[in-house]
Formats: sequence, C-alpha cells, structure tokens
Amino acid sequence: MKPTLLKATYSLILFSFAQQTLESMYEGIEFDMTKVKETSFPDFEKKITEYGGVGDGIFKNSEAFKAAIEAVNAKGGGMSIHI
Repeated sequence: MKPTLLKATYSLILFSFAQQTLESMYEGIEFDMTKVKETSFPDFEKKITEYGGVGDGIFKNSEAFKAAIEAVNAKGGGMSIHI
C-alpha cells in the first residue's frame, strides 16, 4: 500500500473513532464497567526547534525533545511538541 493511501486510510479510521461519543462506547455492554474519563490537556505547546531541534530527518533531536518535554512539563502539561 502506498504511504499516501495508508495515511489517508489511517486518518479516516481515526476520524470515525473521534466521532464516537464516550457514552456510546458503553452502550450494549453486558457488565458494569467504570467509565473512562476524557483526557484534556492545557492549551500550551512547544516546538523542538525552539530548543535546537532540526527537522531534516538526519539531525539527532534527542536533547531538543528532552528540553521541550521538560518545558511543557514545567507548565503543567501541554498539547503537542513538534518540529
């Protein structure tokens, strides 16, 4: 399967799960099950390029990821860390 088609298929699957409400996931279950709480993240994000990261597929970004994760953690969490 070509990468573009694979990505499109994966996106469609994720989209269909996102449309499902938390309540509908528990319909028809034959036993009492504790409901999962919906996760939320603070509206805070950092890019690893702010910490020396390079998005070229060659540069080792380990330290930049570590620094960005620590910065997001220090703020109490966040949405994303990306290049």
